[in-house]
Amino acid sequence: MTKPPEDHFIDAMGLHYESAGASRLMGRILGWLLICDPPHQSSQQLMERLQTTSGTISTNTRILMMMGLLQKVHVTGERASYFQIAEDAWHRTLVEQMKHMTAVRLLAADSLHKLSATHDTARLRGMHELYSRFEEHFEQLLSDWEREHSPS
Repeated sequence: MTKPPEDHFIDAMGLHYESAGASRLMGRILGWLLICDPPHQSSQQLMERLQTTSGTISTNTRILMMMGLLQKVHVTGERASYFQIAEDAWHRTLVEQMKHMTAVRLLAADSLHKLSATHDTARLRGMHELYSRFEEHFEQLLSDWEREHSPS
């Protein structure tokens, strides 16, 4: 029996997040919340759709909220908490990645000066140059995105 396309997407998201060091379920939760209708789902709905336990849903949604990717929402007349993709999740994630890249670039720049007299720093210099170039273009990309998507 062939899986529906949404199952392939959810599973692929799970594998992608797992390969990046997160849990497979985090990716599967995000995958489902990117395509589900309505865009918010309760823990029970996530548990049933992703065929897992309430404890693993609770743990993974809590981590995804701390990462800024999910937010809890209240549905009028409902007692359950619902989760949805945070409004600016992807932008915020990229900004955090940019901060990490800047920190690594600064560390490399500082280390180049301190180590160049005693070590072969060609690899370190290459990393620094790549991160510098990427940082420069990334800042422009984020700036363009923010300008195009800012509320008018």
